[in-house]
Amino acid sequence: MNKLLFLLPLAFSANLYALDKTEASYIVKKYSDVIACQTESESELQYKAVKIADGWGEDEGMNMEQTYLVHWEGDVGCAGGNGTVMTNFTLVGQRGFESVPPIVVENQSFPDIEIKYVNKFSMNDGVIEILGEGYEGQKVNYKYTYKNEVFVAQ
Repeated sequence: MNKLLFLLPLAFSANLYALDKTEASYIVKKYSDVIACQTESESELQYKAVKIADGWGEDEGMNMEQTYLVHWEGDVGCAGGNGTVMTNFTLVGQRGFESVPPIVVENQSFPDIEIKYVNKFSMNDGVIEILGEGYEGQKVNYKYTYKNEVFVAQ
């Protein structure tokens, strides 16, 4: 009987989902494998995740609204041809109690930006920064904040 009481909490805790950078990257990797081709980039930024919103209710086991932005490159829709591999940003969020798995947040999207290659992708002091090369070879620098589920250019 004592063994059963010891194992009972483990059975309940096994269904909790903790969203972190690694989990957000994994979710987007699986997502991109379904919607895109040519996702095998060797860039260290492939599937890099940054936390853009803290959740609330963590102490109560909810952790609602925690959100990550994940960068990846791939050919969405598998169009094929020259120049179809593009830079993509996908949101992953905890939208239910921790007993509900995190999801790709499709009802929000990252703004369209003119960037061919990403050289830096980071989040510092509440500002998302993306540095890279534009389609004409020029250096580009984009900065955004994320407030109330909206991206605001800085």
